[in-house]
Amino acid sequence: MINFKKIIWYLRNPREILIRIKKFYFLQNKYSSYELHNQRYKNIYESIDIKKYKKSCNTRAKITFNSKFARNYFLLKKHKEVRYMAVDIGSGVGWLSNYASKYFQKVIAIEPTYYAHKISRLLYSKKNIIHVNLFAEDALKKIKFKKKTFFFSFHVLSHLEDRAVSLICHQLNQSSVPIGSILSFSEIWTKGNSEYDYTNIARSIDWWKKNLSNYKIDFFGPRLNSTSKSIYKGFHGYKVK
Repeated sequence: MINFKKIIWYLRNPREILIRIKKFYFLQNKYSSYELHNQRYKNIYESIDIKKYKKSCNTRAKITFNSKFARNYFLLKKHKEVRYMAVDIGSGVGWLSNYASKYFQKVIAIEPTYYAHKISRLLYSKKNIIHVNLFAEDALKKIKFKKKTFFFSFHVLSHLEDRAVSLICHQLNQSSVPIGSILSFSEIWTKGNSEYDYTNIARSIDWWKKNLSNYKIDFFGPRLNSTSKSIYKGFHGYKVK
């Protein structure tokens, strides 16, 4: 079925078409997702109605944080000892970081795109939220992990190339990250081979296990009904070494 609304949107945003063409010929790179998202957030920043936008973000956060893809309420209830710090990988405009901040002493919101970072600081200026404008693989090197940490992302790593995600996983595997730390990744995955398209990568169970080798991972699903392929979303990981 032809999506006319999407076609019209692309015609009104020719730069988006160029970015898609670039992805088609050069595949994804460290900056492809950055360029796409930064332009979108720039448009939002230049015409933002703070009160209205914040209300929309807060509503979305409440639904998303404890959704069937994340089950964060289940994790937080089960692991009451993990309350010192949370790290939001790819925090966008900060709505999930803000929601998580009521559970943790400190939340580090990592977001590489410049305008999303600016919006997040504009919307959420709580003392226990630290906004970091860096790529996650670079930001994670700078964090001092004093206690068990809660790492989470919501459909962020699925937009990045394998090498970039491998670098992030490498930092999460480091001995500086305390044993007992938790991953809550609402990322898409497959039971068989990885599935690639121009906007999303559903990595295989084996890929995640290989790159997060210091974690015991629970691939709980559920299956996504929006696709004909066997693609699932959401998994938890526990650092065991």
